[in-house]
Amino acid sequence: VLVVEGEKAAKAGQQLFGDSIICVTWMGGAKSVKNADWSPLFYRDVVIWPDNDKVGFEAAEDVSNCLKRVGVKSLKVVDK
Repeated sequence: VLVVEGEKAAKAGQQLFGDSIICVTWMGGAKSVKNADWSPLFYRDVVIWPDNDKVGFEAAEDVSNCLKRVGVKSLKVVDK
């Protein structure tokens, strides 16, 4: 599963990777990460690809913390 920030990025990711990956985002923008239900990602392999800005990296850290609490199988973050 690829987690990105925003619907446009999710759609672009899905087009780029096709059926080989599930691309998702959350509602409400970078400051709303903690309001999302991350439980469907339980025991999934997850990659977080943040926006290339300060807010994007902060959101990626928040997503990472939420996913660790959910219990994902593996977690990686694309490095800046």
